[in-house]
Amino acid sequence: MPRKDAHSSSLTLTRIAGTSATSQEVRALQFFVERTAVQFGTFVSNDSWSNRVLQLAHSSTCIRHALVALSSYHERYWSRDIGGETIYGLQQYNLAISELVKAGAEKPSFLHIQLVSCTIFICIEILRKNINNAIYLFKNGCRMIQGATKQAKKSAHMGSGARTSIEPILKLVEAFFGRISTQVFLVRKVPVSNIRSTSIADLDSKAIGGDIDHSLADVISPMLKLRITSASPKWALSSIQEARETLLRLALQYRRDLSMSQSASLGARFETWTKAFETFRRTLNFERLSKIEKRSIALLELHKRYLYINIAALNQPDREDPSMWDQWTEQFQEMLEYAIEAGGLDNKRSQATREPQFYMEVGILPALFFLCTKCRDPELRRRAIEIMRSNQIQEGMWNSEMAVKVAQRVISLEEGNAVVESSKQIDDAARVRRIAVHAGPEVSYLNVGYELHCGWVQEELD
Repeated sequence: MPRKDAHSSSLTLTRIAGTSATSQEVRALQFFVERTAVQFGTFVSNDSWSNRVLQLAHSSTCIRHALVALSSYHERYWSRDIGGETIYGLQQYNLAISELVKAGAEKPSFLHIQLVSCTIFICIEILRKNINNAIYLFKNGCRMIQGATKQAKKSAHMGSGARTSIEPILKLVEAFFGRISTQVFLVRKVPVSNIRSTSIADLDSKAIGGDIDHSLADVISPMLKLRITSASPKWALSSIQEARETLLRLALQYRRDLSMSQSASLGARFETWTKAFETFRRTLNFERLSKIEKRSIALLELHKRYLYINIAALNQPDREDPSMWDQWTEQFQEMLEYAIEAGGLDNKRSQATREPQFYMEVGILPALFFLCTKCRDPELRRRAIEIMRSNQIQEGMWNSEMAVKVAQRVISLEEGNAVVESSKQIDDAARVRRIAVHAGPEVSYLNVGYELHCGWVQEELD
């Protein structure tokens, strides 16, 4: 029996085909339904993209052109074409922007179109490998969400039906931006004032995988106030989705510069979540879970250890001691195994037959990159690099190829030409303390800063 959401998507495509849409546009939307939307549900099954957003494409020319452009860029990525531009996709992208302006970008009645189009545009810029534009759109999107939330509350107070109509879209977009926020915050970077190199000091909020000067924090924080739970949560988790959302909210509260009392408070909230998650997990019948649900549970186990190690590091006598990470080698090993399970990488398919992955979830890449740079066990970090190298993955702003290049360079700096058999053989003076990464407009190069015992050094990686 066909799934209900698949049937709904098919009907919507049929309706779109009956409008002014060209056959090429319908084909692109079909690819969106069958490939793009499916990959967006890699860890959490959600028909919002294949159903609700596609329905908007039927009523909004702007959204239709935007989805066609996204599909075109994703199909290029799917075919492993990592260079150049897709002319058709760019044409559709420009048409989407023109239609958005023509429709009245400042009119409150078009707010849901603005929110969804901004979300799609971010996906397009990521596939175009233009992270600068993606972050610019991300900032604007955060501000729009704040405005939309205020408008929805005002409409509800006045007894208007506007809140009801925009609420599903607002929830969809807010969840999307919440995940991107987590991706930005997951890897902490050093404040700009502490970096001596002029060119590295110029690395602002465009940094990949982190927020060097915390300028993004000022934009994101007002939105997060709507999402973060109370200081003393009493969680009772009822679904995998709820477990993921609450854990991501905790990750967004983590900062390297938390005081001891703040880190202790965060640790207490994390322990509350851990207990609630273990209780919830015992209620699951794993034999009846779907493939996506099993991968989601593995991802939660991965992120649980990821956040545990980071919070525990805040409570060390010397937070800057690069050797302190050696005490969590066992947890790093568990992270690696859960990353393999969560990523569906434990199958026997060859690298050539593995499908390139693109989704806007917080997946396995940040955790694997963290493992490569903090875990000095030679076998574990090389296994993590091989996983990223043999799988083409784009997780929002995280790219597996970029992560591999930087991780390999870290190993080179720390190990040199020596044959390392244990983390104890890596001298503290050679260990990389922190990393700052900045990608060019088309990620044709990486400008990377490494903090060593002697200070910061920088270089460009092709």
